[in-house]
Amino acid sequence: MSAYEPQLLDDWHVLERDPVSTVRITQGWLERGEQFVMRVPSVVCHADSNLVLNTRHRAMQKVRVVENEPFAMDFRFSDGPCLMRCFSRQVSNRPDE
Repeated sequence: MSAYEPQLLDDWHVLERDPVSTVRITQGWLERGEQFVMRVPSVVCHADSNLVLNTRHRAMQKVRVVENEPFAMDFRFSDGPCLMRCFSRQVSNRPDE
């Protein structure tokens, strides 16, 4: 299964607001329902990617959390305190797992 990789405009990484372009891209992707996974660059580390799952897609019913581990945010990279608790999850959509 291949992931949808949208063409993003120059404002995709602006942290102070939700860029209109990325909202429109995401809404269109969700509404079309053709791809289960969208790959987007990480705002935190541009060399990494995030995989976004379309919860409306029929493949979502096969997804199972197979491992849940804490994610430690390095606050030296932020401008102020962060009250968010982040988690990294590994998921599988294979029926045998």
